[in-house]
Amino acid sequence: MNNYQKELKKDQQQLLEKQQPIGSNINHKIELLKSNFNLNKNGNNSPNNTIVTNNTTAINNNKNKKSKSAPLQYTKPSSIITTKPKLNEIETTLTDQASVLKTNVNYLLSGSIAGMISRSATAGFERLTIIQQVQGMVSGGPKYVGCVKALRDMVEKEGFLSLFKGNGANIIKVSPNSGIRFLTYEFCKKYFDDTNHSKDLLIGGATAKLTLPQTMISGGMAGLTSTFLTYPLDVVRIRLSLQGFNPQNEYGKIRYKGVSHGFSQIFKDEGLRGLYKGLGTSVLSVAPWVSISFASYEGLKQLVNKTTKNTDNSALNLLSSSSASSINKGDPIKEEEENLQQKGKDMVVDFTCGAISGAFTMSVCYPLDVLRRRMMIQGMGGNKVLYSNGFDALKLIIKNEGVSALYHGIVPAYFKVVPTVAISFAVYELCKNFMEESKQTT
Repeated sequence: MNNYQKELKKDQQQLLEKQQPIGSNINHKIELLKSNFNLNKNGNNSPNNTIVTNNTTAINNNKNKKSKSAPLQYTKPSSIITTKPKLNEIETTLTDQASVLKTNVNYLLSGSIAGMISRSATAGFERLTIIQQVQGMVSGGPKYVGCVKALRDMVEKEGFLSLFKGNGANIIKVSPNSGIRFLTYEFCKKYFDDTNHSKDLLIGGATAKLTLPQTMISGGMAGLTSTFLTYPLDVVRIRLSLQGFNPQNEYGKIRYKGVSHGFSQIFKDEGLRGLYKGLGTSVLSVAPWVSISFASYEGLKQLVNKTTKNTDNSALNLLSSSSASSINKGDPIKEEEENLQQKGKDMVVDFTCGAISGAFTMSVCYPLDVLRRRMMIQGMGGNKVLYSNGFDALKLIIKNEGVSALYHGIVPAYFKVVPTVAISFAVYELCKNFMEESKQTT
């Protein structure tokens, strides 16, 4: 008995060392050995022969069972899942990413087109504003006073094309600046909108609109980003605009033949710092400017939409709209006319809200713009650097020229900024809606 038990343990150990995957085969082997022992005890077959035979049988059975049952034993559930859903998920993800990219490109292009059109339409007022802001820094030469008279004098002394001096650089600067500004603004708006939506889902409420601080932060970030990325272009543009208005002074001499020559000459004379002169002051002026501009525009639009919605809910308007819809229903020509009329109304609203926003922003932020532009041109052509920073400029301007100097050029600035902002917002909304409609139809 002891020998058979030793053999039994030995066989069990051998089976374990072979790491048989199916535990039931070991039990089967044990049962065979037990039966051999019982048969031998009863005087039947020789124990050794029986063990060997049954060992062989057990091993063969084990192999057969292993080959048959192994696929079921070692098949992982995850491997049964087909790759089709994964491919669909990848395709959906790529489609979503392409859609987001296309939307961002639409924002960028819409903003660039809006900036190009709006600034070109007001180029004369732009140049006159710059000259009136900085002509207190120089002596001699023509003094442009007022708005209409100043424009007439400019044309008489420098020619009609003088109204567009620096406009090429202006477009080169404004197009990317405006595109980046609108793109950044929309990105920040979406971020805050998603944040508000997540919070409202947690409390079970409806999606909230952007708050005033969120809108102002979005506008401020848009102003900071666009200013930093396009600032050297603005420096070149300002200096090109000043050329010719005072040939007796270094600030008015013709020094730059164009945008590229302006870049190279400023870099040669003043180094890289020359292309970023006044950046700190510009950031302090542009960020609140853009912030207030976007916030006031969005606030005005919400007010107009709310008023329009309340008006449309009156009984008379409901009756007229229902009658019109019943008459025009199914008529594609009438529906297209109504669609065009609605787009026209929307554009008027965008233009009006933009104009009011521009006037309000100009009234609040104009002194900062004066400081910004004076910081940009100081040291130009080897002239003395008058101001060490924006605060020093503010103090010296008030001391030497009076508080009114902070508002020099504000009248032509109104003529420039109000239509510029109005056209910019109206064209941007028009281009954005057009591109979104085109994307949906494709």
